[in-house]
Amino acid sequence: MLYLDIHDITPTSQNPQTPIGRPDGAAATVNTKVMAVNEEIKKQERIIQGTGVTVAAKEKAKLELSKQNSEMETLMKGYKPSWMGIHVPYEIKPKKSPTDWHGAVDQAMSYIGHVFMEQLDRRFAFALVLCRDELTILMCDRSGLMVTKTPINIHK
Repeated sequence: MLYLDIHDITPTSQNPQTPIGRPDGAAATVNTKVMAVNEEIKKQERIIQGTGVTVAAKEKAKLELSKQNSEMETLMKGYKPSWMGIHVPYEIKPKKSPTDWHGAVDQAMSYIGHVFMEQLDRRFAFALVLCRDELTILMCDRSGLMVTKTPINIHK
């Protein structure tokens, strides 16, 4: 599972009745090749940031990281997310006014609805709403919705 920036891509649906929804991002399932490249990127980043690693090893890791990032860009160019593979949609708003927050929560609830329409075996789904520096977590099951009572300040 990867966290993807999909704000400019409308996820596909097998249901022609599904309304258009476009979350800012999502934790989504991707193919195994993308996952393998992502793991290699993480490995190279750990080497670069590690202590006790020789300068030559770090330089080699930087070269490898550049290749892996290029390969990841190529793989993700044609990627089209599907509501079937989205696990946790999220919505981000630059302001934290009550109007923005309510609008973002409404959007996140509609994304959860898309997830439930596509993934009939889902019992519950989460969504995240980030308004400036405050994170709200939504958990919805087939009987209702629970929302964090007070938003979580991500800087504390």
